[in-house]
Amino acid sequence: MKATLLILFFAICTGSHSQISFTIGHRSATSNCNGAGVVGISISDIAFTEGRLYILTVWSDSSNNFATLSGVSETFTPIAQLGGFSRKLSVYRMMPTATTTTQDLTINWSFGNFPAYVNVTISEISGVPIGSNGENAIRQIVIDSNTSADPVLTFSGMGNSSAVFSAFENGRNPFGGTPESGWTENADGGCATFSGSSYIHGAYIMSRTSTNDNTATVTATSSTWRGIGLLFNPSRRATSITN
Repeated sequence: MKATLLILFFAICTGSHSQISFTIGHRSATSNCNGAGVVGISISDIAFTEGRLYILTVWSDSSNNFATLSGVSETFTPIAQLGGFSRKLSVYRMMPTATTTTQDLTINWSFGNFPAYVNVTISEISGVPIGSNGENAIRQIVIDSNTSADPVLTFSGMGNSSAVFSAFENGRNPFGGTPESGWTENADGGCATFSGSSYIHGAYIMSRTSTNDNTATVTATSSTWRGIGLLFNPSRRATSITN
């Protein structure tokens, strides 16, 4: 099945030496938010630029297994995968070795484990070191979970001009977050596919560049939540993005 694409570019800027910039292409692939299982999601004609880092975030529910990815010439490598049957959060990395314009990404689930809610975002980051399919670009991975208000991920060893990406899921619809001052909210969504609070699923992303704020805090109502945070290495290359 083909999912309708909603592409929103949140931050397009020109960077300089050792500066990291984000271009967030939020490709909404929410399907069958009514309790009916979905076999897979396809996102067509994706443009990838050589040497830029792509972070794929997938939220899903009601499945024992995490998704498998196919259809693109490069490999999306899992960074972290969290959650149980009711709610899952997965983050992947990829850095293409060639520029392409017509990649078709397919996200599949195995038979008997078809989620009723799926949301997908693809985030593009420039100004980071190239190589190793994006591994060189990531300095630190932070994972946390709790049952509380105001989810927070805490980083260490940050410089004065660091860049951070944070993805969260919680048991609300929508997630209902407010970003910390100075941070950018890139996505806030959710779905309630079954009766019972266990299957209500919120999805949230926020990011920040040129910061020494080591706590990524989102204001939200108390709920069980999980989060995955990425602290990026700056490149020694001058980087420029134009629209």
